[in-house]
Amino acid sequence: MNINTERLLNRTVTVINRLDAEHYELEYDAYKATVYSPAMWSERVQRSVTSDGQAVTAKSYTVQIPVDAVPAENGTQAIAGIGDFVVLGHVVVPAGSSRTDVLKQLSGLPAF
Repeated sequence: MNINTERLLNRTVTVINRLDAEHYELEYDAYKATVYSPAMWSERVQRSVTSDGQAVTAKSYTVQIPVDAVPAENGTQAIAGIGDFVVLGHVVVPAGSSRTDVLKQLSGLPAF
């Protein structure tokens, strides 16, 4: 099976990692952004009905980043974790930004 990677990996994704204040000896948690391109981003809307007849919708996202796009210093670690943001597109977040600054920057963008 041949996979057309140019068609599949046609997006840019920004991963905004939380730098834990205790671990990095900072005054507060800060954030650092890394842009990955090429990458894949897809979303799916799931709809269901609860037992009492209420309609519920939820979005789920899938993001794939090729291994060769990940910096070597990451090793085998995941590039995103609890407290991090993954955003569709190229987003500039100044290094050391606070959570409040990051949330203002991301307002209205597709992220999870």
